[in-house]
Amino acid sequence: MGDRQIAQMCKFIKQEAKEKANEIAIKTNHDFNKEKQLKVLNAKKKIDAAFASKMERLDSDKKVERSKAVGATRRKKGICAHELVQKVKDDALNHLEQQIKSNPSGYEKLMTQILVESITKLNEVNITVECLPRDAALVTKLLATALAAYKEAVKAQHKEDPIKYETQLAVSGKCSVSLDSSRPLSEKSYIGGVKCVGLNGRIVCDNTLNTRLSLATEALLPTIRSNLFPQLA
Repeated sequence: MGDRQIAQMCKFIKQEAKEKANEIAIKTNHDFNKEKQLKVLNAKKKIDAAFASKMERLDSDKKVERSKAVGATRRKKGICAHELVQKVKDDALNHLEQQIKSNPSGYEKLMTQILVESITKLNEVNITVECLPRDAALVTKLLATALAAYKEAVKAQHKEDPIKYETQLAVSGKCSVSLDSSRPLSEKSYIGGVKCVGLNGRIVCDNTLNTRLSLATEALLPTIRSNLFPQLA
Protein backbone atom coordinates (compact mmCIF):
# COMPACT_ATOMS: atom_id res chain seq x y z
CA MET A 1 0.00 0.00 0.00
CA GLY A 2 1.43 3.36 -1.00
CA ASP A 3 1.85 6.44 1.09
CA ARG A 4 -0.91 8.12 -0.86
CA GLN A 5 -3.41 5.42 -0.03
CA ILE A 6 -2.45 5.52 3.63
CA ALA A 7 -2.88 9.26 3.66
CA GLN A 8 -6.32 8.94 2.07
CA MET A 9 -7.34 6.30 4.58
CA CYS A 10 -6.17 8.48 7.45
CA LYS A 11 -8.05 11.40 6.00
CA PHE A 12 -11.19 9.28 5.65
CA ILE A 13 -10.92 7.96 9.23
CA LYS A 14 -10.41 11.46 10.56
CA GLN A 15 -13.39 12.71 8.57
CA GLU A 16 -15.54 9.84 9.87
CA ALA A 17 -14.37 10.52 13.42
CA LYS A 18 -15.04 14.22 13.04
CA GLU A 19 -18.53 13.61 11.68
CA LYS A 20 -19.24 11.08 14.40
CA ALA A 21 -17.98 13.48 17.06
CA ASN A 22 -20.08 16.25 15.57
CA GLU A 23 -23.14 13.93 15.52
CA ILE A 24 -22.55 12.99 19.17
CA ALA A 25 -22.14 16.65 20.11
CA ILE A 26 -25.37 17.61 18.35
CA LYS A 27 -27.28 14.74 19.98
CA THR A 28 -25.78 15.55 23.37
CA ASN A 29 -26.65 19.22 22.98
CA HIS A 30 -30.20 18.30 21.88
CA ASP A 31 -30.67 15.93 24.80
CA PHE A 32 -29.28 18.54 27.17
CA ASN A 33 -31.63 21.25 25.87
CA LYS A 34 -34.57 18.86 26.00
CA GLU A 35 -33.73 17.86 29.58
CA LYS A 36 -33.23 21.50 30.52
CA GLN A 37 -36.56 22.51 29.02
CA LEU A 38 -38.28 19.63 30.82
CA LYS A 39 -36.73 20.66 34.13
CA VAL A 40 -37.65 24.30 33.53
CA LEU A 41 -41.22 23.26 32.66
CA ASN A 42 -41.51 21.07 35.79
CA ALA A 43 -40.04 23.83 37.93
CA LYS A 44 -42.50 26.32 36.42
CA LYS A 45 -45.38 23.94 37.10
CA LYS A 46 -44.23 23.59 40.72
CA ILE A 47 -43.94 27.36 41.08
CA ASP A 48 -47.39 27.85 39.50
CA ALA A 49 -48.87 25.18 41.75
CA ALA A 50 -47.23 26.69 44.84
CA PHE A 51 -48.44 30.16 43.82
CA ALA A 52 -51.97 28.88 43.20
CA SER A 53 -51.92 27.11 46.57
CA LYS A 54 -50.75 30.28 48.31
CA MET A 55 -53.42 32.35 46.53
CA GLU A 56 -56.07 29.79 47.47
CA ARG A 57 -54.88 29.79 51.08
CA LEU A 58 -54.80 33.60 51.07
CA ASP A 59 -58.34 33.70 49.66
CA SER A 60 -59.45 31.15 52.26
CA ASP A 61 -57.82 33.19 55.03
CA LYS A 62 -59.60 36.30 53.77
CA LYS A 63 -62.93 34.47 53.80
CA VAL A 64 -62.29 33.23 57.33
CA GLU A 65 -61.36 36.72 58.49
CA ARG A 66 -64.39 38.17 56.72
CA SER A 67 -66.60 35.54 58.32
CA LYS A 68 -65.09 36.30 61.74
CA ALA A 69 -65.68 40.01 61.22
CA VAL A 70 -69.29 39.41 60.16
CA GLY A 71 -69.80 37.09 63.13
CA ALA A 72 -68.29 39.63 65.52
CA THR A 73 -70.52 42.36 64.08
CA ARG A 74 -73.59 40.16 64.41
CA ARG A 75 -72.70 39.28 67.98
CA LYS A 76 -72.20 42.95 68.76
CA LYS A 77 -75.56 43.79 67.18
CA GLY A 78 -77.15 40.88 69.03
CA ILE A 79 -75.77 42.07 72.36
CA CYS A 80 -76.92 45.62 71.60
CA ALA A 81 -80.39 44.37 70.63
CA HIS A 82 -80.60 42.25 73.78
CA GLU A 83 -79.56 45.23 75.91
CA LEU A 84 -82.21 47.43 74.28
CA VAL A 85 -84.92 44.80 74.79
CA GLN A 86 -83.77 44.40 78.40
CA LYS A 87 -83.96 48.18 78.84
CA VAL A 88 -87.52 48.16 77.49
CA LYS A 89 -88.33 45.39 79.97
CA ASP A 90 -86.69 47.27 82.85
CA ASP A 91 -88.53 50.46 81.93
CA ALA A 92 -91.82 48.55 81.80
CA LEU A 93 -91.06 46.99 85.19
CA ASN A 94 -90.30 50.41 86.71
CA HIS A 95 -93.49 51.85 85.20
CA LEU A 96 -95.48 48.93 86.55
CA GLU A 97 -93.99 49.43 90.01
CA GLN A 98 -94.98 53.10 89.93
CA GLN A 99 -98.51 52.11 88.88
CA ILE A 100 -98.75 49.77 91.87
CA LYS A 101 -97.81 52.60 94.22
CA SER A 102 -100.00 55.24 92.59
CA ASN A 103 -103.07 53.05 92.02
CA PRO A 104 -103.63 50.78 95.04
CA SER A 105 -107.24 49.99 94.10
CA GLY A 106 -106.11 48.87 90.65
CA TYR A 107 -103.43 46.70 92.20
CA GLU A 108 -105.98 45.15 94.55
CA LYS A 109 -108.19 44.25 91.59
CA LEU A 110 -105.19 42.80 89.73
CA MET A 111 -104.13 40.76 92.77
CA THR A 112 -107.64 39.29 93.02
CA GLN A 113 -107.49 38.20 89.40
CA ILE A 114 -103.99 36.78 89.90
CA LEU A 115 -105.09 34.78 92.93
CA VAL A 116 -108.15 33.36 91.14
CA GLU A 117 -106.02 32.47 88.14
CA SER A 118 -103.38 30.76 90.30
CA ILE A 119 -105.87 28.76 92.34
CA THR A 120 -107.65 27.65 89.17
CA LYS A 121 -104.40 26.63 87.52
CA LEU A 122 -103.22 24.58 90.53
CA ASN A 123 -106.62 22.93 91.19
CA GLU A 124 -105.40 21.46 94.49
CA VAL A 125 -107.14 20.85 97.80
CA ASN A 126 -104.54 22.67 99.92
CA ILE A 127 -102.87 25.77 98.48
CA THR A 128 -100.47 28.15 100.17
CA VAL A 129 -99.68 31.64 98.91
CA GLU A 130 -96.31 33.40 99.01
CA CYS A 131 -96.16 37.18 98.55
CA LEU A 132 -94.10 40.25 99.38
CA PRO A 133 -94.16 41.23 103.08
CA ARG A 134 -95.81 44.55 102.17
CA ASP A 135 -98.61 42.66 100.36
CA ALA A 136 -99.34 40.22 103.20
CA ALA A 137 -102.31 42.16 104.59
CA LEU A 138 -103.77 42.68 101.11
CA VAL A 139 -103.42 39.02 100.15
CA THR A 140 -104.97 37.87 103.45
CA LYS A 141 -107.89 40.20 102.77
CA LEU A 142 -108.38 38.86 99.22
CA LEU A 143 -108.02 35.10 99.85
CA ALA A 144 -111.68 34.46 100.72
CA THR A 145 -112.91 36.52 97.77
CA ALA A 146 -110.52 34.80 95.35
CA LEU A 147 -111.45 31.33 96.63
CA ALA A 148 -115.16 32.07 96.31
CA ALA A 149 -114.67 33.38 92.76
CA TYR A 150 -112.74 30.24 91.85
CA LYS A 151 -115.48 27.97 93.20
CA GLU A 152 -118.19 29.92 91.38
CA ALA A 153 -116.22 29.72 88.13
CA VAL A 154 -115.82 25.94 88.50
CA LYS A 155 -119.54 25.56 89.23
CA ALA A 156 -120.38 27.50 86.08
CA GLN A 157 -117.99 25.35 84.01
CA HIS A 158 -119.42 22.17 85.54
CA LYS A 159 -122.91 23.31 84.68
CA GLU A 160 -121.92 23.65 81.02
CA ASP A 161 -119.90 20.41 80.87
CA PRO A 162 -120.50 18.14 83.92
CA ILE A 163 -118.32 15.28 82.70
CA LYS A 164 -115.27 17.40 81.92
CA TYR A 165 -115.34 19.39 85.17
CA GLU A 166 -116.58 16.70 87.58
CA THR A 167 -113.15 16.18 89.20
CA GLN A 168 -112.39 19.89 89.38
CA LEU A 169 -115.76 20.54 91.04
CA ALA A 170 -114.97 17.93 93.70
CA VAL A 171 -111.54 19.46 94.33
CA SER A 172 -112.88 23.02 94.46
CA GLY A 173 -115.42 22.00 97.10
CA LYS A 174 -112.60 20.92 99.43
CA CYS A 175 -110.12 23.64 98.43
CA SER A 176 -108.56 25.84 101.10
CA VAL A 177 -106.10 28.66 100.58
CA SER A 178 -103.82 30.22 103.18
CA LEU A 179 -100.95 32.68 103.33
CA ASP A 180 -97.50 31.17 103.99
CA SER A 181 -95.81 33.98 105.93
CA SER A 182 -92.74 31.79 106.51
CA ARG A 183 -91.71 32.05 102.84
CA PRO A 184 -92.11 35.71 101.82
CA LEU A 185 -91.01 36.82 98.38
CA SER A 186 -87.86 38.93 98.20
CA GLU A 187 -88.43 42.61 97.50
CA LYS A 188 -85.06 42.64 95.72
CA SER A 189 -86.34 40.14 93.17
CA TYR A 190 -90.05 40.94 92.81
CA ILE A 191 -92.27 44.02 92.62
CA GLY A 192 -95.56 42.24 93.26
CA GLY A 193 -97.85 39.33 92.52
CA VAL A 194 -97.84 35.93 94.20
CA LYS A 195 -96.57 32.38 94.04
CA CYS A 196 -99.14 29.72 94.82
CA VAL A 197 -97.93 26.31 95.98
CA GLY A 198 -99.75 22.99 96.00
CA LEU A 199 -99.15 19.29 96.50
CA ASN A 200 -96.90 19.91 99.53
CA GLY A 201 -94.55 22.19 97.63
CA ARG A 202 -94.20 20.00 94.55
CA ILE A 203 -96.29 22.26 92.30
CA VAL A 204 -95.65 26.00 92.06
CA CYS A 205 -97.61 28.54 90.06
CA ASP A 206 -95.35 31.58 89.68
CA ASN A 207 -97.73 34.47 89.11
CA THR A 208 -95.41 37.25 90.19
CA LEU A 209 -95.51 40.42 88.10
CA ASN A 210 -91.86 39.94 87.17
CA THR A 211 -92.54 36.50 85.71
CA ARG A 212 -95.70 37.68 83.95
CA LEU A 213 -93.76 40.58 82.41
CA SER A 214 -91.00 38.20 81.27
CA LEU A 215 -93.56 35.93 79.60
CA ALA A 216 -95.26 38.91 77.96
CA THR A 217 -91.91 40.25 76.75
CA GLU A 218 -91.02 36.88 75.23
CA ALA A 219 -94.42 36.59 73.54
CA LEU A 220 -94.21 40.15 72.17
CA LEU A 221 -90.51 39.97 71.27
CA PRO A 222 -91.10 40.14 67.46
CA THR A 223 -93.27 43.26 67.93
CA ILE A 224 -90.77 44.85 70.32
CA ARG A 225 -87.90 44.20 67.91
CA SER A 226 -89.82 45.57 64.93
CA ASN A 227 -90.53 48.75 66.90
CA LEU A 228 -86.93 49.08 68.09
CA PHE A 229 -85.40 48.14 64.72
CA PRO A 230 -87.93 49.09 62.00
CA GLN A 231 -85.20 48.86 59.33
CA LEU A 232 -84.95 45.11 60.02
CA ALA A 233 -88.68 44.48 59.99
